[in-house]
Amino acid sequence: MNKKVIISLTGRSCTGKSTIGDAIKQKYNGIYTVDYDRVKRQLSGYNHEVDAADMRTLSLGFFEVVCKLGKPILLLVPPFYDEAQYLEYKKVADSFGYDFHVFEFTASRDVLIKRYRERLEGIEKAGNKVLIKTEEEYLKTLDTPYFVPKNAVLFDTSNDGGEAMADKVLNVLS
Repeated sequence: MNKKVIISLTGRSCTGKSTIGDAIKQKYNGIYTVDYDRVKRQLSGYNHEVDAADMRTLSLGFFEVVCKLGKPILLLVPPFYDEAQYLEYKKVADSFGYDFHVFEFTASRDVLIKRYRERLEGIEKAGNKVLIKTEEEYLKTLDTPYFVPKNAVLFDTSNDGGEAMADKVLNVLS
């Protein structure tokens, strides 16, 4: 596999991107990760309504820094709002000679809602004070369109777990 490869995982919240990403990291030795969720946790008092645009800027900047290192990259950012936003990442990747591969993950609406409720329960049980979207806010995101490049590979995660999906992604690349 090309050393200068970017594996970009996209899709709605609760499609399994982080779980799949964790499985890819276990299988792909030496891959660097640019993870929007992990970056936002570095901001004290992060609020998605106020800080989302800044987080996208920080994530893009971090992505560029990692590209300069020439390492394989796992990119975990929220879905691109539009083609222009996708092209910002693509332009950085191209400028450093990377192959940029986008994988979109989806699941049925019922599965996504079930997973979101489980996420909320887990946060509550842990006593975590993380600001997270309410279920009502989450439901609105399910109807919000986002951009996916035409060459993206689509996988449905409704019935397969992270390990199986990671294998499918890596098989596409081999």
